[in-house]
Amino acid sequence: MAAVIGTAGAIVGLLNAAITLVQQIRQARDRVNGSSRALQDVRTQLEMISTSLELVRDEPRLHTPAVEAQVSAITSIMEELKTFFDVLQAEQEKSKMRQFGHALRSGDKDDKKLSGILARLSGARQELIVRISVVHVGLTGNLIDGFQVAQRVVMEMNENVMRALGTPLCLAELLQARQLDNAEVVTLREEDIEVLGLREDDQNERERYAGAIGDSKNLNWHRNKTGDDAKIMAGNLGLDESEKATVVKASVDNSEFGRGLGVMVGTVGKEGAKSFNENFWKTR
Repeated sequence: MAAVIGTAGAIVGLLNAAITLVQQIRQARDRVNGSSRALQDVRTQLEMISTSLELVRDEPRLHTPAVEAQVSAITSIMEELKTFFDVLQAEQEKSKMRQFGHALRSGDKDDKKLSGILARLSGARQELIVRISVVHVGLTGNLIDGFQVAQRVVMEMNENVMRALGTPLCLAELLQARQLDNAEVVTLREEDIEVLGLREDDQNERERYAGAIGDSKNLNWHRNKTGDDAKIMAGNLGLDESEKATVVKASVDNSEFGRGLGVMVGTVGKEGAKSFNENFWKTR
């Protein structure tokens, strides 16, 4: 839970910093002289960026790793934009002292640089919209047990996203196509799972989990405490050809165990499985 809270706090801090940066860029832009098209477009771009960031900030269910990464990318580009205006303002101040103006004009070197930054910022915002649209709000389950969707939750979020971005959630579009107006919870079909890419997402999550607990070990038992008569088994039980079983590995440290502990790490063949089950799990 601490890790989840820490992650949520990190993205909220990132979003608040990004929204503050938008305000700083607005102020920096207003201090710069010029009449180029790119300079005029800055206000529009910043307004759209601000709306997108505020939506994500106000909707915790959009705080996914993919969205956070894109917010970070947008922030980096905005930092570059602020630096551009700070440098340009300093140059214009020097020009005033030398009694000639240095205003930003369409087609000059600074204008082309600004246009390039704005183009990347626009592209980064579009990528953020894509990542928001594929967030699976209100979705629970897995490939084994099936996936269920809380339709009301999805549609409420979809209204907020549409209002801010003008783009619907992919999950909402799928539910609307099925015309399930009165259903509170919707079970996804196989074709829905394929369309949403949940099969690949679920597999990737399993792989990340395996990596987190140590993909080279069947059991990682760290900093745990058990009562009496605890039984721990990691391995293969009842295989016809136990010699072909994968190697079983385990790691146990910094743990406390009560009396009557039973630990088994390894493989039990088919012939020995019955005896193992009859004896291993018994308490004293």
